[in-house]
Amino acid sequence: MWLFLSILSAFSESIKDIFGKIGSNKTNIYTSALIMNLVTLFFTIPFMFSNPIPQLKTSFWIGTFAFLFITPVWSILYMKALKDSPLSVTLPMMAFNPVFTGLLAYFFKGTPPSTIGWLGIGLIAVGIYLINSKSGQKNLISPILHIFQNKGALFMLCVAFLWSVGAHFSKMKVDGSSAYFSTLTGGISGVVTTYMLAVMMKKNISFTSIKNNFWSLFPVGLFYYIATYTSSIALAGSSAVYVFSIKRSSMFFSAIAGKLFFKEELNIYKYVGLILLLGGIFCIAQ
Repeated sequence: MWLFLSILSAFSESIKDIFGKIGSNKTNIYTSALIMNLVTLFFTIPFMFSNPIPQLKTSFWIGTFAFLFITPVWSILYMKALKDSPLSVTLPMMAFNPVFTGLLAYFFKGTPPSTIGWLGIGLIAVGIYLINSKSGQKNLISPILHIFQNKGALFMLCVAFLWSVGAHFSKMKVDGSSAYFSTLTGGISGVVTTYMLAVMMKKNISFTSIKNNFWSLFPVGLFYYIATYTSSIALAGSSAVYVFSIKRSSMFFSAIAGKLFFKEELNIYKYVGLILLLGGIFCIAQ
């Protein structure tokens, strides 16, 4: 069941990315980020009436405290990346998520990646290199420099790291409460902290823009909710490394969607790179 839910979470992430790209172009990134968290909260609240508040352990409070800082930052960076750059450039950066998650697992638990895990890391590194390559380039370090020169790619790389940190704290939240309560409190903290960050940065939350572009913004929150809730349930049955490695396969579908829906260019380097990324992710999940 955890495997099925992880795959469902990956598909939901891809659909979220598509609508996120559309929504981020119609309003400012702070408004888009707030709506994403607000809709997630809206869909989670009904569970309060059918599920009792679970016994809350110390691990839940530690995880919740961490997300007060992680959620608003990744939400803004994610929307900024989608707004500034093509999906085929930004979303492959999420392949680093299982790499970061695996390395952080070593940091938290002292368990190093296996041989096949290191192979996966190598495949992802080569895949990212190819995705940022261009025909006829003479400088071998150009693809590496491209990551740091492209703001969208760099922002999404930061998101990948933050999600890796969040994966371990998500596991703590679920283990210390329940899947539904972890999603509910995540939605609450996401709304409050994202709004507070917008106020602190003196950025305008455009409620007129929300009204005018509601049907472009609403699906972002809906599929973010589905992706978050299904992965929360999956975490109750498996480790964060396995669940989030499979969940990050969404970047493959999102990159393809970039070509189909937004007419983004995918050359032979990008196709091969995406295949290597997918192979690397599943190696890490073994």
